[in-house]
Amino acid sequence: MEILKKNRTLLLAEGVIFTILGCLAVAMPVISTLSLELFIGWLFIFGGVFQAVRSLKSWSAQGSVGSFLIGLVYLVFGIFLLAYPLAGVISLTLILTFFFIIEGISKIILGFQMRPVQQWVWFIISGIISLLMAFIIFSGWPGTALWVPGLLIGINMIFFGIALFFFGLSLPKNQS
Repeated sequence: MEILKKNRTLLLAEGVIFTILGCLAVAMPVISTLSLELFIGWLFIFGGVFQAVRSLKSWSAQGSVGSFLIGLVYLVFGIFLLAYPLAGVISLTLILTFFFIIEGISKIILGFQMRPVQQWVWFIISGIISLLMAFIIFSGWPGTALWVPGLLIGINMIFFGIALFFFGLSLPKNQS
């Protein structure tokens, strides 16, 4: 707790920065979406290169061939995302849609399983919201692919920033 108290100002600043970045992402969702897609592409490239190199260095070990092939798949997929960003954005948004469908159904099932507990209906409401998000994304797909991921990342960053800021405010000032 002492470390958190000492870094209270840093937490407040971080909260403000995340909130501002989130607002920018919400204001410019297409740019945010494209940035996310390119970032993921580079992650796949770096991850693929590291895995392939590691596999080559331990070529005689069991599983090194499979590990090398997986590294190549990561590398090729990363190159694909960088070379064809629009296709990558469309694919990532479709995956996000399926995630919301599965998450929504799971939350609704959980809600019904939690019926003996007070406030169980909130799980069902959350599940319905997830299904509605999937419907909104899919009904406008592929056009929604350009703005939905950036918008969702922005909203997430705003709420994370607010949470950090208020957490920082809740900490007592360090009396040094």
